[in-house]
Parts: sequence; C-alpha cells; structure tokens
Amino acid sequence: MHEDARHAIHCSETLEVAAEVMAQIKRGHAAFHKKRAEDADLPELAVEKSQSYMGFQLQMLKNLKLRSRANHERLNNEVTLVI
Repeated sequence: MHEDARHAIHCSETLEVAAEVMAQIKRGHAAFHKKRAEDADLPELAVEKSQSYMGFQLQMLKNLKLRSRANHERLNNEVTLVI
C-alpha cells in the first residue's frame, strides 16, 4: 500500500506541474496573438479556436488533478484503516 500511496502522490504532483505549464502556455499564446493583432495574418476564428482548445486541455488537467487528489485521500484512508 505504501508504494501505491507514493505513486498517487507522484501522479498528483505531475498533474499539478502539467496544469501550470499548460496555463503558462495559454497565457503566452494569448499575449502573442494580442501583440500580433495589428498585422494579423491569422483569422480571428483560428485564434479563438486555439485558445478554446487550450482552455479545454487545461480544464481536463485540472480535473484529473482533482481526481488524483481524491484517490490519494481514499488511499490514505485505506492505509489508516489497515494500520
């Protein structure tokens, strides 16, 4: 059970970092397109779609992180019951 708990912690940490990286990429992407708005070669719809898709991916990572945290807490409860 101890190994499972360590794995759960590692998964949560990895998802936390991945969500933060995705948020930074999304902010950078928005800033880039805001800067380039004057000489925009890309249609506005393409920019909106890419921002929307990145938002979806970010939310998915956040949801997975919440699930991972819940699984970790359940595992801790199991370990506590066994001990």
